[in-house]
This record gives sequence, structure tokens and C-alpha cells, in this order.
Amino acid sequence: MLQQNALKLNIGRIMTMLGFLIGLADLSRTFSRVGDEAYLLMATSGAVVNDTWRHALHESIGGVAVMVSVLYIYFAGPPSRTPTTWVVVMILLVGHYAPFWIGTPFLPELGAPHWRAELIHILMAAFPLAGALIARPVFMTNKS
Repeated sequence: MLQQNALKLNIGRIMTMLGFLIGLADLSRTFSRVGDEAYLLMATSGAVVNDTWRHALHESIGGVAVMVSVLYIYFAGPPSRTPTTWVVVMILLVGHYAPFWIGTPFLPELGAPHWRAELIHILMAAFPLAGALIARPVFMTNKS
């Protein structure tokens, strides 16, 4: 049981880090597009015309804070892995990745600019979320 939990935790850690690495690569693409007119929101949407700097800064500061927090919980040691901290991990991950899709049904301009970007968003969210689900039993067995 102990070996199985260690394996689940390590798989969860690896999947989470893989998703975070994909996210960091996506972040570099975001900064490379700041000011590029092809990536501006449409003026007809009623939104701010040039949102790329806000997006880049939000993604970098907020994203890195989420990554550091989740990895801290995963690597801090057994006392840090409780049912409560697992819920915190899920709140952080869902809160970080949901904005990729939550506004799109109401304002299509908020969607990914092309299918490759959408695929990257899916992968960068799916790996950490799946990693958290795989690691969940480890968090549920520690009631301290």
C-alpha cells in the first residue's frame, strides 16, 4: 500500500509538472505576441482593445503562483497532504485553467485564436488535473 501510494504521488507529480512545463512554454508564446494586432480582442466585443499585456502579466504572475503553491503541497511532505490540501490543489487548478473556456460561450473572442492554441490549453490543464486525481488517494489517507 505504501509503495502504491508513493507511485500514485510520483505519477501525479510528474503529470502536474508536465502540464506546468507546457504552460510555461505557452507563456513564452503569450509574451511574444504582446502588441501583435492578430491577437487583439475585437473592438466590437466591448472589451478593452489591447488586452495582451494584462493577459501576459496575469498569466505569468498568477500562473507561477499557482504552480509554486501546488508543487509546494506535493513536495512539502506527508503532513501537507491532507484531504483539505487536495481540495485546495483542485481549487487552484480549476481556478487557473477555467478562464480558458468559461467566457467563450458568451463572448467567442475570448476563445483560443486557433486549434493549436486550444490543444495546448487542453494539455496544460489536463495533465495537472489528471495528476491531482491520480494523487488523490495519497491525500485522503493522511487525516492529520
